[in-house]
Amino acid sequence: MRIFSKSFIKKWLNYLWQSAGAGLSILLLITFTRMVGLVLIAAAGSTAFTVFGLPHNRTARTRNIIGGGVIAALVGFACSYLGPLWVAGGVAVGSASFFMVLFDAEHPPAAGAALGLAISASFPEVAFVIVSALTFALIRFTLLPYLKDLY
Repeated sequence: MRIFSKSFIKKWLNYLWQSAGAGLSILLLITFTRMVGLVLIAAAGSTAFTVFGLPHNRTARTRNIIGGGVIAALVGFACSYLGPLWVAGGVAVGSASFFMVLFDAEHPPAAGAALGLAISASFPEVAFVIVSALTFALIRFTLLPYLKDLY
């Protein structure tokens, strides 16, 4: 039985700098944007993990990050007008999941962003979802030659 990842010994430097990169990207994203809903920040944190921890995973592709973010923004915003939170949240997650699969843009953190926007969708929060998706897609595109999957 092992406790640590088998690849840690070979990739220890990547484990360190990629984890630091995920944390730094969230620190900067929160610093340069106004405070938005905590669910949206959590979704951005999940995207940071996907980009820095599993950069070659299907859900970390540029299409998935941007497509998932745009779908989450549109669906979450639309669902914010549906009424009770339990209805808006359920419809937002279900609809965002459907459209992400339909358009081949699966990005699990975007389902959380759709939920966050269904709870409270203001223009700055919708913009945050789209800007964070674009930012993480750009980070991944730029650093992909240096990023390794950490498993």
